[in-house]
Amino acid sequence: MDIILFIGAFTLPFWLVVMLALLGLIYFKNFYEFIAVFLLHDFLYAVPEARFGGSVFVLTIISVIAYLITVYIKKKIIISESQNYVSS
Repeated sequence: MDIILFIGAFTLPFWLVVMLALLGLIYFKNFYEFIAVFLLHDFLYAVPEARFGGSVFVLTIISVIAYLITVYIKKKIIISESQNYVSS
């Protein structure tokens, strides 16, 4: 999944990379690559925008927030405790 995601950052459309990253975030326990792939996208394709205070790391900030929210929700859901995660 990691290799597909990082190669996809260079070759696949953005929406497909987002879908793969979200799938990995939901399926795997600690999917830090979710943040890393959006950091890579920011390094490669981002331009400073005035509406975000001139920051180019908008996707990275959004991905960190989404990762933290997902981890919090996974801890609160009873089903996730009994689920057998692939990466422990």
